[in-house]
This record gives sequence, structure tokens and C-alpha cells, in this order.
Amino acid sequence: MRADQGTLAVMNPSSPQPGSEAVALHRYALLTKLQDLLHQRLPLPPALETVAAAPSTGPDGLEFNVAKRTLEDWWYAYKKGGFAALHPKSRCDRGQPRSLTEIQQRFVLDQVRAHLALPIKVLYRHWKQSDPSLPGLSSIYRWLERHDLHHKARRYQMRQSISGPTKAFELPVVNDLWMVDFSPGPFLTIPGRVKAVPIHLCAIIDDHSRLITAALYHPRADTQSFHFTLKDALRRRGLPRAIYTDQGGPFTNDHTRLVCAKLGLRLLHARPYHSWSKGKIERFFRTCQEDFEATLRLPDRLVHSFDELNARLADWLQCVYHARVHSGTDQAPAERFQRSSHLIRSLDPHLDLDRLFHSELQRLARQWGASDVPFNQSASAEWLDTPEILHARRQLEITAALKSTLLVSGPNGVGKSALAGRWLRSMDPRLYAAVSLIQATLSGSSLLATLVAKLGKAPSFRREGNLQRLDTALAELEHRTLVVVLDEAQNFSHAALEETRLLLGLNLPEQPAFALVLLGDDYLLGTLQLRNHRAPFSRLAGHLGLALWTQAQSIEFLEGGLRAVGLTPGHLEPAAGELLSSAAAGLPRSLALLARAAWIAAASAGVNRLTPSHVQSALDQVPCVPGLQRPMSIASAGADPAS
Repeated sequence: MRADQGTLAVMNPSSPQPGSEAVALHRYALLTKLQDLLHQRLPLPPALETVAAAPSTGPDGLEFNVAKRTLEDWWYAYKKGGFAALHPKSRCDRGQPRSLTEIQQRFVLDQVRAHLALPIKVLYRHWKQSDPSLPGLSSIYRWLERHDLHHKARRYQMRQSISGPTKAFELPVVNDLWMVDFSPGPFLTIPGRVKAVPIHLCAIIDDHSRLITAALYHPRADTQSFHFTLKDALRRRGLPRAIYTDQGGPFTNDHTRLVCAKLGLRLLHARPYHSWSKGKIERFFRTCQEDFEATLRLPDRLVHSFDELNARLADWLQCVYHARVHSGTDQAPAERFQRSSHLIRSLDPHLDLDRLFHSELQRLARQWGASDVPFNQSASAEWLDTPEILHARRQLEITAALKSTLLVSGPNGVGKSALAGRWLRSMDPRLYAAVSLIQATLSGSSLLATLVAKLGKAPSFRREGNLQRLDTALAELEHRTLVVVLDEAQNFSHAALEETRLLLGLNLPEQPAFALVLLGDDYLLGTLQLRNHRAPFSRLAGHLGLALWTQAQSIEFLEGGLRAVGLTPGHLEPAAGELLSSAAAGLPRSLALLARAAWIAAASAGVNRLTPSHVQSALDQVPCVPGLQRPMSIASAGADPAS
């Protein structure tokens, strides 16, 4: 038999090898067991589980279990192609070279050394076009690994070839240079909130002494947080000569440059992707994470507020970091800084530091005697207590209490998001957990993963894993009700809306798993009534339409915006109010944009009263928005044409 098989193999090179026949016979033996179970009228899924649960002896004599999915693939392959389909597949690159020739080896090494910054995949794509016989990418990686040209080695060689100073440096005097940066901090658990809050540490270090001139935790890594930390450092440690930062937004904007120019500070920025040039501040962040932040995990060291956390950090800096010897200077940072204290430039005692850090708009607001910029955001302004708004709030509260589904629609800019935002912020966190989703480009599975992440769970790559995590998160809410708001719902795909509908019945036959609010434009209701959206439409318990504001409501909004910052309605001329109302066409968003632009025009001109001419200036500056209508002329609003 063996001689015959050998003869057959020579005569027919395409026939399967003996080892391949043994593998196919083993697979066929398992499928015969599966067939017997199917003939006993057992459904396919239980039959697959039964066969997969029993160990089988392979061609090599070893026992192992075959996965249910693999067994199912073999079954359908056998049904389609018979016994021949059970043979193991040969390599797709069979007959092609899988090793580099000597010429290819030299070529690859020369090309990689000449282009250290380019990814290997990019180079390989170009090489393959000129040399189709080049082996696979894995062979290239193995060859580069043998010659110390792996990813880390290439990055190191690229850094060595960069011109300019990349070695360690230290300025000779304190406050010659401060380095500043943000670092993600630990999550802060605040009582009354469902999820832990991510925080960011902003720290400033003196280059010479390694002393931390200021370090504070903030809820966001933005310009306001950086300026607050910088003001604290200036008051405590005097004026530096220069500040060294990366290319982040808080450090490169016009406001920061203006503040540094007024203080006489040089604002220096590191080159992109040159993080090693800020090694001192990065090393401090590592020390802080391994020392101070690590102690926050201890049961008796938990913190629950920013004030408590920053107080703990200041105590650690004073008693631990500044007091112990620094390995880079062989001196304690506080001692090294104190030795050069006579060289420190102090702030001018008559300098109003808070005023200096104010933006131009904040200074204009103070000239008017206002506590803040009027009409800053329509969402933060006080809503009008009209019957329509009160009815809308009641409908939203009923929707949350009954875990039902409500559609809120209206023209773009009428205030749907602002209404829902104020309602969500007013919710009692002991009774409700609110989640708002505005990523209208999400698919069904992506929406599920995003919802899981919003509830504080790590999303999975598999839908069933995300469903299990969502079920766990809902159970952890206990008596609290989850409220999900889909903003710009008219842009969500059918799959995303259908996924949301299915999630509502996650715990059937009980009450829906959560309350759902859909925010969308006027045509959203008609879209949901179409045939492919009938299933999500069947879940709607109510529809709420927001109408445009009347002129009286618009005037009341403008006067309320002035009162909110400590001004009186007398700062708004009646003709200017009528002109703003007419131009905004009843849309709160357009009204807020125009009113703010008109106020800026009046404050910049040194006038403490909004007139129609300022409104006309705003109409020329504000970009066109939906609903914005230009009046025929200022004179038609009762203003003096000469103004």
C-alpha cells in the first residue's frame, strides 16, 4: 500500500499527501458522529456542542477538543464539497520564495537606513511594485530584527541624526527657564456622581533647581487651567525669564502669547515629536505617579474633591519632593532654589495680575460693569418661563420617570439641545444617571460600545461582550434610572436607531431598560414614519414640537441676558431689540449670536448702550446661520439714519 501510494503521489502531484488524508479522515470521523445526532432529530447547535465537548484523538495520537465554530465550518464545507473539502488547505504562497536573496537583503538594509523615519509598510509597498518576487512582510521584519533595525532601534538612530542639542542641559540660575506641561491624573470619585471624573495635572518646574513652582489638578487640560496654574506660580516664585512648553493648544494660542508679552516672558516651544527636550517635567510626572498618586489608592488616603486633592498634593510637594535630595542635582530642590533667591525677579506690587490675565472680552465686560460677557451662550442663559417651555420640562420629567421614549423636534437652532442640557443638569443624581450621545456617525455596534464606555465600563470588540457589560452597568445603577439622549437623531443611521430600540427591551418582560429622548429637526418625525424606520417609531410614547420665539419672547430673552450679568434692560434700546428679534427670526441660537456680536461692537466703541447701529454692525460680521434674516434697513426699525 505504501509503495502504491508513493507511486500515485508521483503520478499525480496534485493529489493530497498521506498526512493530509489522515487529517481529512479524522475530520470525517467527527462529522459522522454529528450526522448520527442529526438523524436522531437533534438540532444542529446542540449536536455541535455535544461533539465539540467530547475529546478526540488526532492523527498524531494526541487528544484535543475541536471548537464548535471549527466543527461547524467543517460541516458546511463537507456539505458543499464532499470529502475533498475536508483536506487542509495548502499555503497561498506555495511555490513562491519565502526568503530574501542576497541582492534583496542588501537592498532592504540600504533602503531602511536611508529612510529611518518612514514606516516599513510604506517602503515595502514601493519595493513590491518594482520587485514582485519580494517575500512577505514578516520576512522583512525578521531580517531587520537580525540587523538591529527594529522599530525602537530605528527611532534611536533617527534621534541621533537630528541636528541641534538633544543632550541634557541645565540653565545656571533659578527662574531662567520654567517648563510646563499637562499630564493625565487619576480618576476622581465625587459624591453624588455616577462616574468617576477624569482629571489633569498642570505642573511648572524650574529648570535649575527642579523645584515645582506650581502644580494643580484641573478637570480639563485647557487654557484656563494653565493660566490659573501660571498665576499661582508667579505669585509664589516670582517672574521667570522664559517658559518652555510643547505645541499644545493651551500654550500656543493668542491669549497665552498676549499674557506672556505683557509680563515680559519669552514663550518657547519644543519641536513636534521632541518630548525628550522636556525631560525634566516628564520625569517629575513619573515621580508623582509612582509616589503621590499611588498613595491615593490606599483606603485611608481616598479623596473626593479637587480642593482636597490639591491640598494633599501641596503637602506632598512641601514635605517630600522639595525636601529630599534630587538625583540630578545632588541637592534638595528647595535648598537649591533658596540659594539663588536674591536673583529672583518679583512681581510689581501694584500689578493687577487677575486683570492682566483677563481676555479682551472680559475687560470690555468690566468696563460695562458686567460680571461676565453678556449673551455668552444661549444654553447657559435663563430660559423663559413660557407655557410651552414649562410643558416641555414636564414631558421630559414624565418620560424619565416612566422610562418611555420621547421625540423632541423643531427647527435647527430653536433650542432643543439647550433645553435637554438644562434638564439633564437639573436632574437629581441620586435618582437618575444621564448619558448624552451626539456622535451621529456611529454605527449600531459603535453606539453600543460608546454607551458602555459612557457608563464607566471598558467596551468590548464583540457585540455580545458589550451587551453583557451593559447589563452589568444597569444592574449597578440599582434604583437609579438611566436616561439616554440622542442629539441630532435625524443623522443617526437606521442600524443605530434599531440598536437603540432593541436595547430598550434588554430586560423584557419588565419595564424598559432606560428612558430615551430623541432630539432632531422637524422632518425627523416623518422620517421615522417611513417603512424602514417603523420599528423605532413604534417605541415612541410622545412627540414634542418646539416653536419659534415671538418678538415678545425674544425681547424678554435679551433683557434677561443683561440681567444675568448685573446689567439693566436700559442698556438695550427698544429699536435695537426689535431689530435683533426680526433678524433672528425667532431662533434662540441666532438671537444669542447676534446679540453678543452687537454688544462687542458697542463695548469696543466705548458705548454703554446697544443701539441699532451696533446691531447692523453685528449683521455684517456674524456668519450666515439658518433663520438669520436681514432687515431691509435700520431706518425701518425706527432708528436715525444718521446713526
